Amino acid sequence: MDNFFESGVQSEKHKDYKSAAKFFVISCKNESSRYLAFSHILELTVKNLIDCSYLEKLFLEYNELLREAERQAYSAPDISNLLGTLYYFDFEIIEKDFQKAAEFFRNAALNGNIDAPYYLGIMFEFGQGVEQNDKEAVKWYCMAYKNGVKEAGKSIKRLVNRYSQDVEDHDRAIELEEAGWKIATMEMEKWEKMNVDSIQHVVTKEIETIKRYEYKH
Repeated sequence: MDNFFESGVQSEKHKDYKSAAKFFVISCKNESSRYLAFSHILELTVKNLIDCSYLEKLFLEYNELLREAERQAYSAPDISNLLGTLYYFDFEIIEKDFQKAAEFFRNAALNGNIDAPYYLGIMFEFGQGVEQNDKEAVKWYCMAYKNGVKEAGKSIKRLVNRYSQDVEDHDRAIELEEAGWKIATMEMEKWEKMNVDSIQHVVTKEIETIKRYEYKH
């Protein structure tokens, strides 16, 4: 890597983000370090640590950077998550695109990024770029909670109550909520292969397990 890139990394470590961004922009002139330097600027931008002008400058000077990042994203979950964030929120650099955001968030989530499942949950809950589906939202919120995203816990409770609101028995509604927590321990690969009916089957099975356990105790 060139000296400008290394200076950017050092400035980033010292939380001098503006200086870091300036070094990374210069580093982008070097073709061998361009993509990696761009990745750092992308991360600083979506985390609101620098303003959008640096990223906008790169898009103007290197019009293939975004396309290259999108190609690389499928083997780089953190970049995929950053691109999802860029398309999800209004950064006024590129047009907001919920469908692209969902695609990148899904790829990031299935490849180990810890933040992406929470955004997918939001998108399924509110039908942003995907068909609105509470059960799918619960699925991704469960994964996010398992990853340590505490805010997902509140979302799980809210959504489980929503699609179990036809259950008049309060105790059974609680069981359904507990089932939602239990299925959060499933591997993400299993989640992706399951359709809505299969998820409901798992939830129902967990309810029966809970009932048997409570009966014995």
